[in-house]
Amino acid sequence: MSSGKMSKDFPMDQAVTCQPRYSLVREKHLSETIRRPNCKGIKVLEQVDELHVRRVGGKGGVICNGYQKYQISDQNGVHVFDGIEESSCLCVHCCGPSRSYKLTIKGKAGSNLLQFWRPVGCDDACWCCCGCGLNTIHVTKLDASPEENLGKVVQEWSMLRERFCIQERNGQKFCITGPNITCRCYSNITFKVQEKDGEEIGAIWKRAQSDGNDTFVQFGVTFAKPCEVEMKALLLAAAFLLNHTFFETS
Repeated sequence: MSSGKMSKDFPMDQAVTCQPRYSLVREKHLSETIRRPNCKGIKVLEQVDELHVRRVGGKGGVICNGYQKYQISDQNGVHVFDGIEESSCLCVHCCGPSRSYKLTIKGKAGSNLLQFWRPVGCDDACWCCCGCGLNTIHVTKLDASPEENLGKVVQEWSMLRERFCIQERNGQKFCITGPNITCRCYSNITFKVQEKDGEEIGAIWKRAQSDGNDTFVQFGVTFAKPCEVEMKALLLAAAFLLNHTFFETS
């Protein structure tokens, strides 16, 4: 193609200025693709720095059939998971926050991703149990074939601060430490999650929030440093366990 034809059909100044614009658009598209990878299942946890959990409904108290629903969103308020708790009417009304339950974490498409199982345990008022009836929650990955046991969260007896231990399936352990005083009536409570050397890797919290019309309480977990999705799943399970043990009031 001659320079004259280029000048006539496609002016050279347009050809020069078109290329940078295309590059900018392409670069922006690639950067957004990197920031928002197309993850499925619990791989969605790779993208989140915080998880916020709020119980859906429940203003009239617990339901007799023991069914509870939770909505789980990320730090930007984007809905990522649903939590479905199943217990019995007898256990809910006799044991309250100490009840046993099976809680299934579902993806936005309704697929089962994780299952948390908690046997009956003591609540924070049972300080005299001295190691008996301490709280435990077990975590199973459901979107794997076969299903995988990811680990558990176990309460440790302590005379001072509340302590829990996260035990991964590979034997690695992390410590959850509560404040000096834990009381359900407090609006804000924070538990620290630490490695053995004391380095903080996250926090599990309860906060009073307001949407302009109503004040509500939600709980969640903050990831202070990058970690594997299996570890994030265990921390989410720990958040539910702490909610029922120390945060929930109904």
